[in-house]
Amino acid sequence: MAAAKLEHREGQVMEPRQLAEGNERGERTESEQESSSLSRLVASDVKTTLAEQTLQLLKDEVGATSSTGSQRKKRRRRRKRKPAEAVNIHASADAPAPEPDRVRSNRSSTRGGTGTGKGAARPAVAAKTSPPAASGRESTPHSSRNHAAGMDGRPRRHHAPPAAIDPEDPASLRTNRQGMVRMRGKTDKGRRWHQEVDMELAVTLVKEKAAVVVNRYTIRRLFSNKDFKRFILNRDNYTCYFCGSYGDTIDHLLPRAKGGHTTPLNCVCACNLCNQSKAAMDADEFMRSGIPEWNAAHQAELLELEMQESELEDTQ
Repeated sequence: MAAAKLEHREGQVMEPRQLAEGNERGERTESEQESSSLSRLVASDVKTTLAEQTLQLLKDEVGATSSTGSQRKKRRRRRKRKPAEAVNIHASADAPAPEPDRVRSNRSSTRGGTGTGKGAARPAVAAKTSPPAASGRESTPHSSRNHAAGMDGRPRRHHAPPAAIDPEDPASLRTNRQGMVRMRGKTDKGRRWHQEVDMELAVTLVKEKAAVVVNRYTIRRLFSNKDFKRFILNRDNYTCYFCGSYGDTIDHLLPRAKGGHTTPLNCVCACNLCNQSKAAMDADEFMRSGIPEWNAAHQAELLELEMQESELEDTQ
């Protein structure tokens, strides 16, 4: 009996707990259902707003494309009208004036016609506005335009071609912003070089046949060092300019110490004795000194001694 009473009491205690738990579960399910319904409504509202925005954008794009298409069509129509108007204007300008006899005959025909005055006057107007048949080729909008005129109808300016530069005339040389002239050339190994020289030196080199004019601001050296020496010796036939003996060196008529330059007009072939004895003297001063004659005699004695030595070697 005691056990039965205990079970009855436990059942009475458990029943309100189960009821409370059931009520809490019901409230939770209802709140979850309400939140899910609210989220569904919000999602549907967002979708509708997005759809409306996309439709509005599409409508705006369609309207913009239609407006641009209409503007393009209008532009095309204007472009088509302009050439036609230009043709009519040129045709009316080129059309010859009607002769008086033809005008009178047209007037008589219009008066004697069966139609009304307005209807009869139309053929004459059409005859005036109709372009004349071209004999050679069809009339174009640019047919009556002068070829010497530009696009705006103004005469074109014919610029004179630049004057040809004489490579041996230094009068066409000009200095750059630094007041110098550019000089270029090649080394003995064929490498290119360039430097800046003053106008006086550039003019001297061109006048004395050591350089040529390339353009208004540049000159070019004609010889490298080896080529220049070979050119002078071959030109003078390996003969000393001062004493007439054999020479294989180059000497300056006006020494470099006195402002002379290494140019074909200032350099000559010379022997070793004349080249060393001349030193810094001018050519005229050296010739008046009598040294070349002594050098020539000395060269002749040296040649005789060499001949005798060679004969002695042959006899032995």
